[in-house]
Amino acid sequence: MNFKNFIRIYIKQFPSPKLFGTNIIDLLDDLKRSQSSIDQKVDKVTESLKETSYIMEELESEFVERSKKLSKLQEEYERYSQLSEIEQQKASAMISQFEASIGKRKKSDFWKNIVINIAIAAFFFFLGIFIN
Repeated sequence: MNFKNFIRIYIKQFPSPKLFGTNIIDLLDDLKRSQSSIDQKVDKVTESLKETSYIMEELESEFVERSKKLSKLQEEYERYSQLSEIEQQKASAMISQFEASIGKRKKSDFWKNIVINIAIAAFFFFLGIFIN
């Protein structure tokens, strides 16, 4: 015989069964079940909160890591853009210097070509005079 049955039998011995009958035991049983159900639910909620906290910590650490990577990328981008500006300035300076030297060379080549053409023409002219 278990304790519940013993209590039921004992309570049935009282004169007013409506007040002290098995209804009280049933209420006590329901109360115990609901208490254990509440305890289980509280345990589940606690476990869920712990898991959520862990996930939030993971997300936070991942966010911090990605933020650091992003700041590194921004720094590299700024450095490369500065380097490209410097290289562009150097390239445009070299191009302008090259164009200037080509312009000077064209003028000197023009006069050299005129002198050579006059010399060749004079040579053939005098050659033609001596041959006739």
